[in-house]
Amino acid sequence: MADFLSFPARRDVQGMKTDLGALEEGEPVHALFRTSRYGDVECVSTVHIGIAGDLLVAGRIIAGPLVADKKSGEPTRAPTSDLRLIADGIPSPRGEETAHDSLAHGDLISVDFFVHPYGEFTVSGIATEGDDGNLLVGEWMVRIGAERARAVERVRRIARDGDHTVAVPSRRGHLQSDAV
Repeated sequence: MADFLSFPARRDVQGMKTDLGALEEGEPVHALFRTSRYGDVECVSTVHIGIAGDLLVAGRIIAGPLVADKKSGEPTRAPTSDLRLIADGIPSPRGEETAHDSLAHGDLISVDFFVHPYGEFTVSGIATEGDDGNLLVGEWMVRIGAERARAVERVRRIARDGDHTVAVPSRRGHLQSDAV
């Protein structure tokens, strides 16, 4: 059911460096991440180059600036530590469209977003809810309390919590702030 979140146990860092070095602004790509806080996440978007030369997908840095490989001289980029796999092409949408307020912590979901300047992108993974009632997929906000986040275009549920085998991260606590 969730094979799109599958990737090898070991990262092919050298292969990713080469693949990331070949990517150009505006190319479609999907990236798979493994994070302890949000679980395994897939992001489908187009490539953007940040002001410092970093490679971004949906506003998230996935690799550093372009550098020449010391041996071959070919362009490469160092992947972030949570990037597990990148692939070209865009997988087809998954799941049934549903209301944002029907989702719960642990559901496997796919959400279409629109954020300027990154445009449209899709994030798929486990819905995580915090003690504050906010629901996220990866680090992207789906629901703020009972309200749908402004950037959300469409929400799809792939499977309810308990009906899939993807690991579910713990609920998030309240955000801590020293600000008065």
